[in-house]
Amino acid sequence: MLPAARGRQLLTVDPVIYGRHFDDAVPPRAAGAKLLKRNLSDLAAMGGRPTVAVLAVTLDPRVNRRWLEQFYRGLAACARRHHVAIVGGDLAQADRVVAASLTLLGRPAGPRVVTRTGARSGRLGFTSQACSAAASAAGIITGSSPGWPRAPGSPGRPACAP
Repeated sequence: MLPAARGRQLLTVDPVIYGRHFDDAVPPRAAGAKLLKRNLSDLAAMGGRPTVAVLAVTLDPRVNRRWLEQFYRGLAACARRHHVAIVGGDLAQADRVVAASLTLLGRPAGPRVVTRTGARSGRLGFTSQACSAAASAAGIITGSSPGWPRAPGSPGRPACAP
């Protein structure tokens, strides 16, 4: 149980899924850190600071214990670096699935919270990182997808339009 919060709270959730966000070439520690970093990025974009997180992991029964330990170590190290307490979660088993989802709570870092309600058709939205896998299909990356302009001065990185 968390104590009642004063003021506004921010909430974000993102997954990492084997075959989509990481594969065998990515060390499990890096996959664990990536899970938290995806959420930290969303919270920072809102103008927030993280407080606590809840984790849900779904694993194929063939995943070995060492992989899971290293995944958690990467997540825990990143959480310590960013002062995030992981306060709960769940572990489930499913055939041919290796995925984790993290829900991150935070508080506004200042008086202003940035939300997507300001997005309007025709306005550009820029990212500090490459667009997510959901937005960076091959057509977008190659520039063959209309409606997804490239960021000025970044010919290899598309800008994500709202």
